Amino acid sequence: ALPDDWAPAIATGGWRATARLKLAAAGLDVAGIPSAFAEDGPSRARIVATAWRRAREQNGIAAFDRVVCIGDGAWDARAAAQLGLPLIGVATGPGAGTLMSEGVSHVVDDFTDLARFAEALEQATVPVAG
Repeated sequence: ALPDDWAPAIATGGWRATARLKLAAAGLDVAGIPSAFAEDGPSRARIVATAWRRAREQNGIAAFDRVVCIGDGAWDARAAAQLGLPLIGVATGPGAGTLMSEGVSHVVDDFTDLARFAEALEQATVPVAG
């Protein structure tokens, strides 16, 4: 679970029906979470921006204090960088190396260490490929 003062949103390059099927198969209840899918934009950055806007609208606010993306691929790092948003990478092995080469400051193996994940939410920076 996210810390209480964070509001989730889902942005995925997958199609809505496929993404919802995968989330349900994983046992994740995402009903009521603002979401954006491949149908919502021609690029990952546009999809993320749409999910971000929907989260603001659903929460009735003009802006969040902090927005952090979470992703597992180079395309996620590039979209976050394009939008000026911090990113937490989720990967192991070569995938973690790819994210770090894309300038991702915090890469976690998974979400089992909630304290580490909460720390990454606070400390992650905008990816800057080097």
